[in-house]
Amino acid sequence: MRLAQDLKGRLNVHFQGEEGIDAGGLTREWYQLLSRVIFDKGALLFTTVGNESTFQPNPNSVYQTEHLSYFKFAGRVVGKALFDGQLLDVHFTRSFYKHILGVKVTYHDIEAIDPDYFKNLKWMLENNTTDVLDLTFSIDADEEKRILYDKTEVTDYELIPGGRNIRVTEENKHEYADLVSEHRLTTAIRPQITAFLEGFNELISRDLISIFNDKELKLLISGLPDI
Repeated sequence: MRLAQDLKGRLNVHFQGEEGIDAGGLTREWYQLLSRVIFDKGALLFTTVGNESTFQPNPNSVYQTEHLSYFKFAGRVVGKALFDGQLLDVHFTRSFYKHILGVKVTYHDIEAIDPDYFKNLKWMLENNTTDVLDLTFSIDADEEKRILYDKTEVTDYELIPGGRNIRVTEENKHEYADLVSEHRLTTAIRPQITAFLEGFNELISRDLISIFNDKELKLLISGLPDI
C-alpha cells in the first residue's frame, strides 16, 4: 500500500523471532523467500513453460481472487529488487523480458514456450502449404483450461474479425503466424502483463532499461545461471 516514492527508500529486513542486523544477508534471504512464494505454482500467478525452468504469467490466474493486484505487487517486487541491486532466483521467458522492455514479440519467441508448436509454424512458413493445411484465422479455446476446470463447451477465438471463416493460404500464412504468436504471447495474458508492468514501472521506468536487450535484462534481474 506504500507510495512508489516510499519504496525507493532503503529496505531494512528483520525476521520475527530472530536476532540479527541486516547488513545485506537478511534482505537477500527475504527476496529469495518472497520470490519463491510469488512464483510457486500453487499461487496460480505464473506458470513454467518449455523446459520447466522459465516463467511467464499464467492465463488461468483469473481463477485467483484479486489476481491483478497480485501481479502489480509482483511487478513492484521485481522492480524493487532491481532498484536495490538484488538478484532474484527466477528466469522469465524471452517474450516476457520483451514485454518489460516494450519490444514487439515475434513467432520465434514461441520456441521457448512450445518448441513443437514453433517447429510446426516454422515448417508452415518455409514450405508450400497449398492443399496441405486446413487452418482458419481462429484457434481453439485453451484445452488445459477445459480439463482443469471442467469447461465442456468448446469455443474458439478469432484472430481477426470473421477469422473462423477465413482460410490460411500461401498468401496470408505469414500474417497468421504473426497473429497467432501475438495471441499466445501477449493477448491471452495482456491484463496480467499490464498489471505487472504497472507495479514494475513505478520503480523502474522503461526509459531507464531501454538500453538493454532481453538477454541483458535477464542478467540484470537474475544474474548468471548455474553451469
